[in-house]
Amino acid sequence: MNFKIVNNIPNDIDTTITLFGDSHTLCFVGLFIKYDKYLLFNKYNKNILIKNRNHDSVSITGLSNNDSKLKYNAHIQNNISSDINNYYMFKLGQVDVEYIYYYKLFVKKENINIIDFYSKTVDKYILFLQSLPTKNILVCGINLTSWRDIKSYFKYLSYIINIDVISVSELLKDFTLFEKQKNHLLFNNILEKKCIENNIKYFDLINECCNISDNEISVKNKYLNVCEDSHYKGCHENIEDESCDKITCSTFLNKLLDQL
Repeated sequence: MNFKIVNNIPNDIDTTITLFGDSHTLCFVGLFIKYDKYLLFNKYNKNILIKNRNHDSVSITGLSNNDSKLKYNAHIQNNISSDINNYYMFKLGQVDVEYIYYYKLFVKKENINIIDFYSKTVDKYILFLQSLPTKNILVCGINLTSWRDIKSYFKYLSYIINIDVISVSELLKDFTLFEKQKNHLLFNNILEKKCIENNIKYFDLINECCNISDNEISVKNKYLNVCEDSHYKGCHENIEDESCDKITCSTFLNKLLDQL
């Protein structure tokens, strides 16, 4: 994939895409494309600029919470215009599916059904997107989990929701990695359906990045880090470095640009 990294926005930009989302948004640009760096492409005979405005740990749940410490909803509002040449890509939901549901279930002791939680979370997402002063919205579904061992996920979950890992393992003792992946697909199915109903463009990278059969739901090895990690390969790397494996960023960016 051919792109330039620029520190200033050129005057001859035809289309701008701004990325909003949690840390998994880094699948598109790597770790170091932030406020003072942009990606510049020439595709379809147009100069396309990509801005990254992601924030770690943001959730759909937090968007509708006026007391949210991250205030990400205001951050989004402040970075959106009605210019028809500006597009806005949202990649949210991973935090809700992987952590907030279990926080509500195990820490707050809420009696919640997973399908109801996903559906209500998606409804909040759609309402928020509809409140924005633009129709040029693209929604990217969540990734499959990149954990290859359910025990590694339990350990990380216990850290995030502040419950000891023995308790988490006991509470989820019958929970398998296959079931976890099915939950991610379920969330995306609900999200895609709601986006279609509301004329919002949806896409995901499941077909490109994952193996799916009756007996297997997993991330393809080429998108996984050597060591267990909660993110796909390249998310914690500098896309400018020649040593950076750009397979994840290239796949995600190509799919994004195909949505225009």
